[in-house]
Amino acid sequence: MSDLFIKAIENFPPYHDMLEAVDRGQTPLSVSGVSAIHKAHFALGLGNYKKSPMLIITDDEASAKRLSDDINSLSGENRALVYPAKDFTFTSAEGVSREYEHTRLGVLSKLLAGEPLFVCASAEAVMQVTIPKNILAERTVTLQTGDTVNIEELVKKLTAAGYSRCEKVEGASQFSVRGSIVDIFPVQEQFPIRMELWGDDIDTMAFFDPETQRRTDTVEKINISPAMETLFESTEKIVSVLDGLSKAARGKRMDLIRSNLQRDIDRVNNGLSLGNIDKYLPAAYEKVGTVFDFLPEGSTVIFSEYFNALERSRGVMTHHAEDLKILLEAGELCKGLEGYLMDFPQVYSHAEKLTLIHFDTFLRGTDLRFKKLISVSANQTAPWGGEIRQLIEDLHSFRERNYSVIVMAGSDKTLPIIADDLREEGIDCGFASESSELKKGTVLLMTGSVSAGYDYPDGGTALITQAQAMSSKKKFRKAKKGEEIKSLSDIVPGDLVVHALHGIGKFVGIRKLEMEGITKDYITIQYAGTDVLYVPVSQLDMVSKYIGPRDNGAVKLNKLSTMEWQKTRARVKKAVKDMADELIKLYAKR
Repeated sequence: MSDLFIKAIENFPPYHDMLEAVDRGQTPLSVSGVSAIHKAHFALGLGNYKKSPMLIITDDEASAKRLSDDINSLSGENRALVYPAKDFTFTSAEGVSREYEHTRLGVLSKLLAGEPLFVCASAEAVMQVTIPKNILAERTVTLQTGDTVNIEELVKKLTAAGYSRCEKVEGASQFSVRGSIVDIFPVQEQFPIRMELWGDDIDTMAFFDPETQRRTDTVEKINISPAMETLFESTEKIVSVLDGLSKAARGKRMDLIRSNLQRDIDRVNNGLSLGNIDKYLPAAYEKVGTVFDFLPEGSTVIFSEYFNALERSRGVMTHHAEDLKILLEAGELCKGLEGYLMDFPQVYSHAEKLTLIHFDTFLRGTDLRFKKLISVSANQTAPWGGEIRQLIEDLHSFRERNYSVIVMAGSDKTLPIIADDLREEGIDCGFASESSELKKGTVLLMTGSVSAGYDYPDGGTALITQAQAMSSKKKFRKAKKGEEIKSLSDIVPGDLVVHALHGIGKFVGIRKLEMEGITKDYITIQYAGTDVLYVPVSQLDMVSKYIGPRDNGAVKLNKLSTMEWQKTRARVKKAVKDMADELIKLYAKR
């Protein structure tokens, strides 16, 4: 429905002023008087006008998510993506969640492919350095139906891209090889892909549900993004780099640093992965990358509430400096391992090289120099609560002022009922489509919703939205069995949960704990006996609600530091492997 909302803003003078300033190169440009919904509306219009990627920098992740949702709802497509900040893991840890990292790599890969995206990111996210653009391109694996594939070479490429080989694909960044069938779970996709070979040629490719193993959409070509931002050419290269850091270590903590580095060298030599590989990112590349490197010439950067983002960046830098100080004293970091974040002046320097616009609710006095100032007179209106009488009164008010109005409310089933109620009150209305025209005094109804409504007095257009009607077209990744926990509000003390590595336990609450000098929120899970596990909230995707059988209403909790859960997983994997072998034999007979 993007065309409809573009039509709704076309007659609004400040919007035209913005487009004209961009065409004339009058940037940095300040657009003030815009609230959250106006920012999404203006950004959508500008993105459609320029047909190039846009990076929108907000103060925090919640603002980025809201802006992304609003742009997608207005456009009717999922063209706006959130580029999240990730938690750097500097100390040895098992079962580190890389969900945010996978999301980041998925966004970068789409930008690399030239897709005209709206990328919404917090100040912290854009400050974090990442994999260089050329390395991301080199480590991306491209597969196409009809191509000839050498299985051994494919395994090497996937491993070099950070993927792990397993018996059965259960989550992102995993792959398995069973005869002529190769399953891969690309980090940028919601579902894994199954590739079937005929000899050495790719016969078919299709997405499949990892729980039911049923194929869904067929695929002709796919680009498989790397699974990690820190990639080395080989295990020999990792050992060489770590050995070099060890030899260069000096000072009173030299022995401690070398001991920690040797610990990691031993893990690599023993074929084990490094849970703290994040800390070696600066040493992995000659020059680290930034999200700005992936924006082509002509792209737009928008700061949403610049001063809030600036203030947030200072807090991020302060907290990061405190963490690094503790890690340096512990010998976990050393010379050669620095530069994980850009400061905000560096961020702004990158942004200035592109088309730069500031969206602010209020214009503040500042040292920033703008080539043009645009003041917007617009109102953000509260969502409609669902009471039909209130809607009728609002529509009568807008029609008396000769407005064209869009109403986002209800579902496909309830929309005709709302239309009948309005017509009974003498309000002529129709159902919105891409070909709909916004005429003065008319009302168009459509499904969906955004965070707030808008009113453009100078444009004579308004939007009324029902907040509760938000619908999502996104597919949710099914990485493991169990009910997915999307936020902490989904679980309450007493709920049974399953940790992917440690098994069944009871959720007892959230605690703030100081680990190695760093204070974070941890999910507290009670296991059998007195065993307790503390899981960082950033690793929430490692935990799911228990949905299995219960004996007389009771469930046996697992015990930590035993092989009980691993044996259970091994039995399940063996059963799955046996079933897969039977299927392969069946396919062969067919």
